Amino acid sequence: MLDGYRMCLFPDMNQLYWSDTGYASGNADLKPEDGWGGECTVDVRQVPVPFSVSVFSNYYFNKIQWQSSDGKWKPVNVASAFYIGCDINAEVTLFSCLTLKGSWEYLYNRLLAEGSTYGKMIMYTPDNVGSFSVTYDRKPVTASVEVQYVGNRYTDNTNLYFLEPYVLLNAVVSVQAGNYVTPYIRMDNLLNSDYESVPDYPMPGISLECGVKARW
Repeated sequence: MLDGYRMCLFPDMNQLYWSDTGYASGNADLKPEDGWGGECTVDVRQVPVPFSVSVFSNYYFNKIQWQSSDGKWKPVNVASAFYIGCDINAEVTLFSCLTLKGSWEYLYNRLLAEGSTYGKMIMYTPDNVGSFSVTYDRKPVTASVEVQYVGNRYTDNTNLYFLEPYVLLNAVVSVQAGNYVTPYIRMDNLLNSDYESVPDYPMPGISLECGVKARW
């Protein structure tokens, strides 16, 4: 499958009019993002492990991004940006109840504005993202374990500092009790990984969630 498209993204209300505070403010002078993109996808099914491979590319003008300056966040147009990447997905079911699923995405991106950021990677955009999950589904029990990997993310568009890659291990178990009620237990970050999505904001360690889903 070949796909080409044009992209236009208008600033949202938070980006434009976030009330000025000590840690953030909006920017009423933002311009809409504009750009073009394309994708080529190959989907292979008649093999022992069905998989798909996608190669994609996007080119943006006036890319909108929140940036921190002297501890205060503000959205700005960071100029032109170029993306090219590859996305691989595979899934197979064994013994009619065990599903293995994996995905990996590599992303190459560069800023194209003249100056100190020319040719630099876009901040907070990981170079590699991957996941692998194993799901057991035999009613009434469903259990799933998933491993997630997130690669390097620069914290500024000059690429001087970056956040370390991290790995998360999550699991969830549910039991269908009748036709309408499903109790479940979810456990996140079982490895108690110490990681941050943005600097100085540590993410939670091991966490446990119990609940009941109901439908009628």
